[in-house]
Amino acid sequence: MEKEILLGFGRIDRIRFLAYSNLSFISIILLGILADTLLPEMDTFHLGLAIGLIWLLVSLKFVVQRYHDVGASGLWSLIYLTPGQPFIFILLGVVPGSQGPNRFGNPNPHSGLFLRVAAIVPLLIAVGLGAVFELYI
Repeated sequence: MEKEILLGFGRIDRIRFLAYSNLSFISIILLGILADTLLPEMDTFHLGLAIGLIWLLVSLKFVVQRYHDVGASGLWSLIYLTPGQPFIFILLGVVPGSQGPNRFGNPNPHSGLFLRVAAIVPLLIAVGLGAVFELYI
């Protein structure tokens, strides 16, 4: 299963999509902090561009898999490159996948507790931080 996550373009359910997207985003932030610490002489613009490109490619992989889960072509993931990206991300996190096997493979097994926590906690933190910033602005 882990090999499919890294290399495959099969299906990915809503919980895994949100969890893997959140974990990849946190990993990219940590990579940026580490790179900035280890390579202080590197231009910040180029470092940010490289890290952003890596994150975009990882995100697109998950978006393609999510489209596959609903039975659509992965080419629809190109819409993710438009300014409507946050709306599409939310939509992909809400719309259920097709029941049973489709042309892209079998559905994922039931998500465990770790994946459910990884999918929900960053959202709760973001909402909480937004509420705190709203109070102090």
